Parts: sequence; C-alpha cells; structure tokens
Amino acid sequence: MVSTWERGIHRPSHEHRVLLCATYGREPDELGLDSTPGLKAALAALPPEWRQQRAPATVLPGRPARDGEPADGEDRTKRRTLVLGTAAAVLTWWADPALKAIERIHQLEGAPAGETIDGLEELVSDLGFASLSISADHLYPRVDALLDYLHQLLGRTALPGYRRRLHSVAGWAAGMAASAQLDMGDVAAARASCRSALLYGQHANDALLMAWARDRQAKIAFYTGDIAAVLSITAAGLAVSPRPIGIQVGLLGATARAHARLGDTASAMRTLHQVEEEYARLPASEIGGGLFRISEIYPAACISTATVWLDEPDMTYQHAQTVIDYFSRAIGLSRRPTRLAIAQLDAAVALMQQGKPDEACHLAQLAIGTERMVSSVRTRASEFDAVLTHRWPAVPEVRDFHDRFESLAATPERLALLPPAGADGPGR
Repeated sequence: MVSTWERGIHRPSHEHRVLLCATYGREPDELGLDSTPGLKAALAALPPEWRQQRAPATVLPGRPARDGEPADGEDRTKRRTLVLGTAAAVLTWWADPALKAIERIHQLEGAPAGETIDGLEELVSDLGFASLSISADHLYPRVDALLDYLHQLLGRTALPGYRRRLHSVAGWAAGMAASAQLDMGDVAAARASCRSALLYGQHANDALLMAWARDRQAKIAFYTGDIAAVLSITAAGLAVSPRPIGIQVGLLGATARAHARLGDTASAMRTLHQVEEEYARLPASEIGGGLFRISEIYPAACISTATVWLDEPDMTYQHAQTVIDYFSRAIGLSRRPTRLAIAQLDAAVALMQQGKPDEACHLAQLAIGTERMVSSVRTRASEFDAVLTHRWPAVPEVRDFHDRFESLAATPERLALLPPAGADGPGR
C-alpha cells in the first residue's frame, strides 16, 4: 500500500489514510494527504493511546518515486515493518463492523459505560451462537480483536461495576478463543486462554464463567489424553457452578466420559443417570444452539460418547443414531456439524465392535466429510482408523477409509492436529 502510493499509482483510501496517520503519529498534511473533514473526524475519534508517537523522518513515506530512486519492492527505511508492527491496535476494531459500531457508542458516551458494555455483551452472545456452525479460523480473528478492544477499555475504566462487567465479557470471549484455538489444534494457546478466562471470572466474581472455563479446560484435557486431570477439573467446576444450569450438566457429562475412559463402568453409568436427571430440571432458556447453551439432544449425545469406551455397542449405537437423526435435520442455530460428526464416529465404533467394518466405514466416511473439520473430529477419526486397519487391513472399505483419512491429514496444517502419540483408541 505504501509503495504504490509513493510510486503515484493510487492514493490511499479513507481507511488507509486514518491508518497511516495513526501509525506514523503525523497530521495528514505532513504525509501529503488531503485533510478532509471526514479524515479529521476519524482521527479525533481515535483513543489517544491508539495514536503512535511521531515516527522519525527516515521511516516516513516519501513522495512519488523519481528517476534514480530505489527500485520497486525495495524498503531501505523498513517502512513496511513499522506499519505491520504498530498498526494492530487500530485494525483490531477498524476491521470489525460490530466493534466499529460499539466504538461509536463509546465515543458518544465519553467513557466505557452502560450502552457500550451492553453492546459488547450482545456481541459475545452473537459470536457464541455462530461459533458452532462457522469455522474456527473465521471465528478466532473476530474474538481476538474483541479481546484487544476490551483490554483497551479496561485500561480506561475505573468504576468497579463497569470493570466487573468488562472482566466478565472478556472472560467469555477468552473461553470462546480457547474453543477456537483447540479446534485449530493450538493446545498451548487454548490452555492459556482458559487460564485467562478463569482469572477474568475471578475478577468479575462470576461463578458461571468460572464453571464454564473449567468446562473448556476439561475439553483440552480430553484432547491431550490427560483423563485423570478431567476429573479434578470437572470437580472444581461443579464446586462453583450454579444449579440448575446447562454448564453444570456439561461438567457432569465430561465426568461420565472420563470415568468411562478410565474403565470405571459403575461410576460412568451412575453419572450418566445424574446427567439425565439434571437435564430434565433445566429451564428452557438453557437449552438450544450456540456455544453457551446445551444442545436439545445432549443426554443421548453424552451417553453415546461415554458408552463407546465401555464396549456397549448396542447402547452406543442406539443413542448415537438418535443424535444423528436429530442433527441431520437441524436447521438454523440448532445445527451442530461437529456434534453430528462425533455421533457418526460413535456409531461407527459401535458397528466396528459388532464386527461390521464395512458399515462402520460408511459412517466414518460421512464424519470426516463434515463441513466443520476440527481437532476433536480428527482425533476420534484417527483413533478409529488405527483400530480398524489393525483388525481388518484387507477389507476394501477399510483400505478406502484409511486412504481418504491419510489424504486429509497429509497437509502441513493438519499434521499438528493429529492426536498425541500413544493415545488409546475406542474399542481396543
């Protein structure tokens, strides 16, 4: 952008002129830009900390190039490095229409206050509803921008009531970031985001947020194979969780799955019965689509994902098929492509345990064809593939599934998302 301006190819757009002035800490006329009323108003609306200190003249953009000046593509003054390194604070809100609208509310209020925070809470809710049906790599940049913006506001907010609300919003956003990072396979980042969500919840004295942060931590522990840690994490979450509420039921479901993974059938079945009882007590507002509610078919999904580790193929298949039937027809916010794929893999494992590898491969093929391929689906598919190819290496459907799954895992961005070495697969 800077080089094409310097060579006289085109002039910067309004958004880029704001970015240039903010990045270099200069007035429009100092950069050879037309100082229009709209540009002046946009610069005046920027918080002071988003205007950088005046850049030295050696890194300022120049006039259009003349004969004998540096050839196209040269950057002897490292101007592009400066732009990339200092513009992030401006771009985090400028690129997101929702954050731009909230920033205008903030400017009208003069400080982070009720209307601004109401808008931020609504944005987090909207992102939570959308999060289970859009890809993590599309969701995460928006959540990350939101967190950056919230940090800016927290730096300028002194009133305790407003700070608590902002900490709560930031905590839900951090938990959402953790979910997206885990879906993308970045376990270290997901762990750190969960810790920050938990800390935000403590600052906000938000028991519901703290319980949900524990639920996110349990998901990460499942993914890394640290099943014993799941039980301590869910116990900590249940200790602070309000009742009756969907997050409490989700923590019980994670506890049941952990008992099943550890081979404790009695504890698993007892906790699954508790899941069904507590789910029946939930108010309607707790049930529905999105990341912050529990699904309409949760008990069946919980039973299938737990019993698949207990070698109970009839029970697993029955409940997995219930989930498949529901989500195959779901529309709108009730759609959960990941949950559908997991149920298809649960049913595939049940069929494998019944000695039906060809039928199992058919369902597993549907699962890895999901529109929302995330780390949990890849992990389960990898476990299924390992057991299947060990038991029936000569079956054509098994070879076909193996080849297709290998092709999905062959690209560099997918290699990091495979399960940790030594992870046990279902039905072993």
